[in-house]
Amino acid sequence: MKQQVSAIFRKLSIFGKFSLGVIFLIIIMTVTLNLLIVNHQKGVLRAELENKQLFIAKNLANDAVVPLIVMDPLKLDELVQTSAQLSGLSYALVADRDKRIVAHTARTFLGRAISPALQNQATRVLSERETHIDDGQQDGIKKIIVPVQIGYEVLGIVIAGFSRDSTDGIVTRNMQDLERYIFLISGFVIVVGIGSATVLARQLTIPMKKLKEKMEEVQAGNLDITVPNDHLLNCWEVLRCARQDCPAYGKTRCWTIPGTKCFGCEQGGIAEKICDCKKCIIYRESCGDEVGELVEVFNQMVGDLKNNLQELEEANREKFRLDRLSALGQIAAGVAHEINNPLGGISLCFNNLIETKMDEDTRRQHIEVIRSGFDRIQRIVKQLLDYSKHSELRMSRTSIHAILSNVLRLSEYTVAKKGISIKEQFAADMPEVTADASKLEQVFLNLVINAVQAMDGGGILTVRTACEGNTCRVSLSDTGKGIPREVLPRIFDPFFTTKDSGEGTGLGLSVSKAIIEQHKGEITAETSEAGTTFTVHLRLL
Repeated sequence: MKQQVSAIFRKLSIFGKFSLGVIFLIIIMTVTLNLLIVNHQKGVLRAELENKQLFIAKNLANDAVVPLIVMDPLKLDELVQTSAQLSGLSYALVADRDKRIVAHTARTFLGRAISPALQNQATRVLSERETHIDDGQQDGIKKIIVPVQIGYEVLGIVIAGFSRDSTDGIVTRNMQDLERYIFLISGFVIVVGIGSATVLARQLTIPMKKLKEKMEEVQAGNLDITVPNDHLLNCWEVLRCARQDCPAYGKTRCWTIPGTKCFGCEQGGIAEKICDCKKCIIYRESCGDEVGELVEVFNQMVGDLKNNLQELEEANREKFRLDRLSALGQIAAGVAHEINNPLGGISLCFNNLIETKMDEDTRRQHIEVIRSGFDRIQRIVKQLLDYSKHSELRMSRTSIHAILSNVLRLSEYTVAKKGISIKEQFAADMPEVTADASKLEQVFLNLVINAVQAMDGGGILTVRTACEGNTCRVSLSDTGKGIPREVLPRIFDPFFTTKDSGEGTGLGLSVSKAIIEQHKGEITAETSEAGTTFTVHLRLL
């Protein structure tokens, strides 16, 4: 009986199968899902609320980094008071590394130590630099403790308390509305679904037939694939064919094999014989309905496509991993190298100051070397922070020519000292752009300094501006010896420099590139033995 029902259902058209299937699934799934969806959705909603609470706490910790570094109590107070307006938040506080409260939604707690109940948890968060969550079973307040840190240095902690009753209330209110809507929609779906299943089935078979016709063209391309099909028939067994010289003898899917010897003659390629094969009992019984035909059309594509995609995905994944490791190693090596040099000088001078008797002039010289070393380390760290964390742009309408004029005035002494002359070729009709003027000054100053350093024996620095369409261009050309071709692809990499140790950090061009990309622009470099040209492309917003 089961086999007979299965055989009848299999021979039904796709229209009949879809109609019966949709009606049956609508009834069964609607009844079943109504019993499961409420409990599931309740868990999902609670998880979303908990994730939101964790996000609020971590976001507050991220925002508190800079105010804690400079110890700005007004900014910290603004942060916690803003957080207090969020739904479900009972309180929020920021404490320093000594676990003393420096900001609290209730200002009466300022200056106090963290409550004894949270001391151990706060100590663990400060030492382990990991977020800790107290479910608040005892006092009904869920507490999220997040370290405030920059790199591996912990500056303090943020504690955000959320009322469990408030969270439960939000879940309950949302679930009440959800339950009502689910049952109303379920009734509507059952009624409308049963009535429209027949119409939808008929409409869906039309594009499927069109798709089948398109897939026949792909099938004619002789793609060798093997999608599993439990109903495949072997032509030599069904037709009792004994022609062992036939290419299809002992093989399946004879309609995909060219040169078969059916009907007493040798057939041609797949494209020539496919129409005859579709009339054959072997093909019809093997495919069944239209879906089965579509499966067999895909048989010649899926295998190769799947293998190619897997290989491509594995190759891309490995390339991405290697690129990330390479970039990380490069940055780490650059930081270590750039900071280690001034630290060596500082250490030597410091030991001399302690262990060696010296006159006042020598002592001042040693102190100046130490100060210079610390200044260099500070510049390196600042440039690294600028590279890794883009500050918000202060956009306004500004003149590119005014920015360039200011940059050239700032570098006038250095340029003249090197015996370099400046040639300005400014476009007469240059419109204003929307940009952060101070950031662009930083970019152009970096480019001018690089050009001056490239022309150590004197030369000409040419500054050109032009506007074409919705893009303006600023080019700075020097007459130095140019950049080696093997080095050119790496000049925008962080910490990459061809200068001697102590003359550059290798972050100037990478920071400049990041700033221009923040402006949705592009910076390019062209070089030859006659010099190098850097061009900044900015869109007119």
